[in-house]
Amino acid sequence: MYATRDDMESRFGLNEVVMLTDRSRSGQVDDSVLAGALADAAAEVDGFLAGRYSDITVLGQAHGTHAEAGRHALKSAVRDPGCAVYRPRIVQDGDADSLADTRARARKLLSDSRLQGMTLTAVVKGHRTSDGVLWQPGQRVHVVSEPHGIDGVFFLMARKLQGGEGQGSRTTLTLKEDGVWVLDAHPDKRDKKRTKRKKKDDGLDAIDVD
Repeated sequence: MYATRDDMESRFGLNEVVMLTDRSRSGQVDDSVLAGALADAAAEVDGFLAGRYSDITVLGQAHGTHAEAGRHALKSAVRDPGCAVYRPRIVQDGDADSLADTRARARKLLSDSRLQGMTLTAVVKGHRTSDGVLWQPGQRVHVVSEPHGIDGVFFLMARKLQGGEGQGSRTTLTLKEDGVWVLDAHPDKRDKKRTKRKKKDDGLDAIDVD
């Protein structure tokens, strides 16, 4: 359970909680109704967190060669600042030859975790954006929802056009968090043979812990 009656009263006020739960009009909070609502909310949160992790640690080990000794205990850890629940994951990567490899793998896994863990579904009127453009996957959408505490840009993964002539038209949008795409789990090892250049980061909002 992620919230209690005290949490609800503190957040919304006693009168609001009574209004939402008092089906018998007794003027009191109905604890059974509230418990059921909190259980449903907890199940929804559990579904949201099913594929999401707060901390990801990747362990690797570089194999030795005739010219260089192997490296043991390669370790990189990253933290998702947007995940408030502590839910760690530890992964062993036999293909990691350096700390750069373990860091890249950790950030890739964190990116996948965030993409899997958050999906928004929104139903909007019509088949076009406010600018008159037909809804298409690949568009970026600014979503604002005060009840859900959402104010950000999301990536449109899919859309379903419904209705038509003589009917009310609407579009169902499937949205994912934007800016968390990490395409490769390991840096291209061929880059080591090229002229060293400072690479741009992947843009993922993550904290390097170790």
